[in-house]
Amino acid sequence: LSEEKEKLKEDMADAAIELGEATIEAEEAVAQIKMAAAQQKIGLYVESPLNYQQSKVKKFPLSFDSLKFDVQYFRREENEDKNNAHSQSMSRYVGATMSALGVTASASASIATQKMSQSAMSRHDIEGTIVITASCTHQQADIM
Repeated sequence: LSEEKEKLKEDMADAAIELGEATIEAEEAVAQIKMAAAQQKIGLYVESPLNYQQSKVKKFPLSFDSLKFDVQYFRREENEDKNNAHSQSMSRYVGATMSALGVTASASASIATQKMSQSAMSRHDIEGTIVITASCTHQQADIM
């Protein structure tokens, strides 16, 4: 019985050694496979769907060179709704003047003008306001 125990212990030790060796070999093989299949770094810069090296920049005639400059004086009238009327008339003027830049830009400039004028009139006694608008276009635009 003791001989069988010793033989069983030796067999178990041999099996443990074989399992350890097989595990080490398998881990090394898995590590080599992972290294071979690892994602390679392509570049250090952000990738883009556009290939800028093959894209050409072309001049595109957008419109004519122009400069539009306008000055308007708004006198503040004395009435019940004096601040709002004055602000609204300036706001409508700026919105109409900037309409060539698009609806969003026109609306944004109009709202900003109204807020600024109402803020100024709430803090100061204003008799009138000079509004100066300027816009320009360029004949050439660069496109890709």
